[in-house]
Amino acid sequence: MLPSRTTETLPPESTDEVEWVVCAPEDEPALEPWDRGVGPAVLKPIPAVAAGTSGPGDSPTDRGPGLGTDLALVCWNMRVGGGDPDALMDFLREANLFGVQGAPPLVLVLQEVFRRGGGVPKALPTGAKGAGGIGDFPPGKTIDERVDVGAFAESFGLSYCYAPSMRNGNDVAGHPEDRGNALMSTLPLSHAQALVLPFERQRRVAVGAAVEVGGVAVSIASIHLDNRAPWRRAW
Repeated sequence: MLPSRTTETLPPESTDEVEWVVCAPEDEPALEPWDRGVGPAVLKPIPAVAAGTSGPGDSPTDRGPGLGTDLALVCWNMRVGGGDPDALMDFLREANLFGVQGAPPLVLVLQEVFRRGGGVPKALPTGAKGAGGIGDFPPGKTIDERVDVGAFAESFGLSYCYAPSMRNGNDVAGHPEDRGNALMSTLPLSHAQALVLPFERQRRVAVGAAVEVGGVAVSIASIHLDNRAPWRRAW
């Protein structure tokens, strides 16, 4: 169960499809400088090209609501560009979980994804805060081959919901970026929420959404927590 919470006013750049929720309103003064360094939360449907494909292996799975009761959930930390989406999806194909006839509906529960551009401020606004930049990339590839959240979903015909937690430095590989958590699915995502967690050391935002499987709405969330409390608690 989430703690008692209030609904935050949507930031001006945010999409109407994503509800912003502040879990600890008393932390808003500490969170506000971090808010100004990131772009909006995003909810994107299955790409039109992918939704119109047909035939075995041409589309990830049946594009309507899941008619059976199976649902494949895969949790994966993308290491801010170091997690290789091609390798992940190849593994899922080999496991008959993606892009093959009879594959169950799939949801990817992703942490530490990054978003390039897409409303991220070009420069860190005065008084805003952000995290140090991470520009990781998969073995055998270069920093220019890092794949952000939108390109990942588009490449594999997935719907996705992304909520930024913090700015990823001020300029990684020549582009403004933020980083956070995401859900991707071969089914449409709905009832999306960006859940701003109680503040510890950095701004952390969980992302939640629902998919329909066997006529039932299944709620799923992706979260990535601080690994220690701030030093001030030591006293």
